[in-house]
Amino acid sequence: MKYLAYKIKILKLRLTKLRIEILLFGIISIVSIFLIELLLKKIPALNETSYDLGQVYLKLCYSYFSSFIFYLLVVHFPKERRKAKLHRILHNKILYIRRETTILLNTLFKLPNNNIDAENITNDQIKKICDLINPHLPIPVNINGTTVVSFPNLYAFMNLRTKNIKALINDIFLLNDVVDNDLMQGLTNIQDNLSSFFTFDITNIDNGLVLFLSDINIHGNTNLQVLSHNICDLNFETKQLVKNLIKEDWDDYSFEYTHLEYEGDRASHNRF
Repeated sequence: MKYLAYKIKILKLRLTKLRIEILLFGIISIVSIFLIELLLKKIPALNETSYDLGQVYLKLCYSYFSSFIFYLLVVHFPKERRKAKLHRILHNKILYIRRETTILLNTLFKLPNNNIDAENITNDQIKKICDLINPHLPIPVNINGTTVVSFPNLYAFMNLRTKNIKALINDIFLLNDVVDNDLMQGLTNIQDNLSSFFTFDITNIDNGLVLFLSDINIHGNTNLQVLSHNICDLNFETKQLVKNLIKEDWDDYSFEYTHLEYEGDRASHNRF
């Protein structure tokens, strides 16, 4: 009974993930088929035209319903099952993207001796802090609370953090067939922002840093004002990623993932 209840719940979850118009037309087609075959066929048609129209409508209902079943079995159900299996990977990678952004922001905010939480920072605060930061000075960064790593300048540190974010995004892009449209749009916006404004070419370190931001030479900049808008965008987009992750009803996928993991563990145990 527990297994049957689980399957029924999964079926209900699968159907709720369907686009509303696809599900609606599927319900209309099956109701129409039963109504015509079991009831209306016993009632004489008003005329030949109405009979012909009824036959055409019935054939359309059969065609749509057969396509609907094919879509469920071949496309929708496998995709949703794949989403459930990849639930933990997608969930963790998106949270890691936000974590990398938070590390970057918290490091920036501490440079001018500010104690501001990255989760509650406003755009105005980001812009004011960027005006106070000299990006050319070497910075020590605390790793895991024990190890201190020194970077020659802030641009080198941002290169590392944004490189990690882009690697995570590229990993998720490989799973694009199971990623929600809102999540995909957010990831694309972040990738574009990082590629356009956070990829620095650092050369000639011994004789003075020559840093390029896209086609703009920012060697003479004494603060991060030129990047303040893009830092605001990065903060906003990564927050939205987490919100979209929650909006995607990941609790439903977590429920199925937990069951699949349990079944996998039990099957492995039974083999030995």
